[in-house]
Amino acid sequence: MGVIQWFKDKMSPPTPEPGLYLSSQTADIFNPSAKEVEEAVRLADKPEEFVTLSWTSVTGETCFIQALGSEGFYNIEYRTSDLKEGYVFQKKNVPSNETLALFTAFWEKQAISLDAAWIKEKVY
Repeated sequence: MGVIQWFKDKMSPPTPEPGLYLSSQTADIFNPSAKEVEEAVRLADKPEEFVTLSWTSVTGETCFIQALGSEGFYNIEYRTSDLKEGYVFQKKNVPSNETLALFTAFWEKQAISLDAAWIKEKVY
């Protein structure tokens, strides 16, 4: 199974309840704590490891941030709920501390701020 198909499968939380959903190769947690998010990000820093934090609103809209580990750096994808399906914002070679800050911001506000380093890409 490819990473994109795995990700599509993982984007459907086991429960339709609104809230945050943390998914990685080692954990699937509904409404994770800040500590659980931090631990999952730190564990995903190896090549081909990943962590996803998604938000489902009470109206069913979903947004997410996902990081794929790569030798101490991360490649990150971010999808807002209003972004056309199949598109994400990508940022490559993000250091661990910045990745953790982005996931923490998403955990707190279910959104992050984008700068010029983020590129909109069609991924599927």
